[in-house]
Amino acid sequence: MIRRLNNTSSASADKFSALSKSQGIIEFDTSGKILDANDNFLKVVGYSRDEVIGKHHSMFLSDAQKTAPSYASFWSSLSAGKDQSGEFQRFGKGGKEIWLSASYMPVLKGNKGMVLTVVKVATDITETKQKLASFEGQITAINRSQAVIHFDLDGIIQSANENFCK
Repeated sequence: MIRRLNNTSSASADKFSALSKSQGIIEFDTSGKILDANDNFLKVVGYSRDEVIGKHHSMFLSDAQKTAPSYASFWSSLSAGKDQSGEFQRFGKGGKEIWLSASYMPVLKGNKGMVLTVVKVATDITETKQKLASFEGQITAINRSQAVIHFDLDGIIQSANENFCK
């Protein structure tokens, strides 16, 4: 992708190069086949470039995700020129769970709106998601074993757990 997209004007190539230094970037055709990926993306997923080029995006999904109707709809929307952004659970080499904050952006040809490729720009948020899950687990454990009540800044009760109400 860097090779493919750097063939544009010098200013565009410089901007793309700057973005590529800090973000994971991967490029797909409109069916989801991987065309290229930068080193940042490959580092996160644990694959080499040769292991991903020509494969389908679904290589990063669980079996359940691959067969979900929402996945077909996801690619249908992208190939129709509609971008997709959010937090996405993916799986790297060896089944390692990865969470990405990502934007999938269709690259359009001129003003005709024909989608040429799809570029994904992603940031690895796996560690943040794991910490959040740990905190949520701790809060759940506290709520099961302790009496807990929440107030707003004016002292008005917002919620109380079952232990507190007993």
